[in-house]
Order: sequence, then C-alpha cells, then structure tokens
Amino acid sequence: MTTRAAVEVITTAHGQQSTMATRVTSPLLATGQIGIGLRFGFGSTNFVRPNDWEAEDRHSSVLEMASTDREATIRRTLASAKYDVDLHWSAGRLAQTGAHRFELAADSTTIEFVAGFQPLAGLAATSHRPAIPQRRL
Repeated sequence: MTTRAAVEVITTAHGQQSTMATRVTSPLLATGQIGIGLRFGFGSTNFVRPNDWEAEDRHSSVLEMASTDREATIRRTLASAKYDVDLHWSAGRLAQTGAHRFELAADSTTIEFVAGFQPLAGLAATSHRPAIPQRRL
C-alpha cells in the first residue's frame, strides 16, 4: 500500500564549480517507499533529447565506495571523455541498481547529498580537483 505524504526537495548549485547539493525531506524516505535515483545517459547532440538512454553499452559507470559509509565516487567514461562524480550524503546507503543507475536509500526522514563532477580527460580536464564541503546544507 502506498502512503500519501509530502515530499520537500531543495536543490542548490555552486556558482563556480560543477557541484550541486540536494536535501529531501519526507516520511516516505524512512519507510523505503521513495529514495534518490541517479541515472546517467550517453550524450547526444540533439538539443531536445540531450541523453541517449538506449546506448547503455557505449559508456561506463563504475561505483567505488570510499573508506566511509557516506562517500563514493562514480567513475564515468564516454568514449575519450572521463569524469568522476564524487558523492557525499548524510544518511542511508548507496547501491548500483543497473549499468548506469544508482539509488540512495535513506534510513531517516531527511537526506542530504552533494554531487561534484570532476573532469579527468576529454572534458576540459584540469589538475585542480576542488574539495566537496562536508557541512550540512
């Protein structure tokens, strides 16, 4: 049975880095009825459809958990372009649920997460890798 409840989502982006933060609050998080989904598509030059969701074999997404249970990196490769998505979250657990799908399941009514996109090659890669802040939103 699905319970109806409010879901509040607050999202913000860093003004100078490819970093975004989100806070989701709902009683449905703690019961496992909803979670946070991340999905990566293959790039497309089509303005109306910028991701090719059918080309799963043309790119890779590899999850690497950090030494803590609240940090991970998703290593992305699209042809010659490579980048990392560094993730930090406040509660719950992250799992890879498909070739390019990830789910962050909370164990509380509020979850906060930060995602930082770091080019490594082919995407104007730089040697500077900014730190993602460890503070609350």
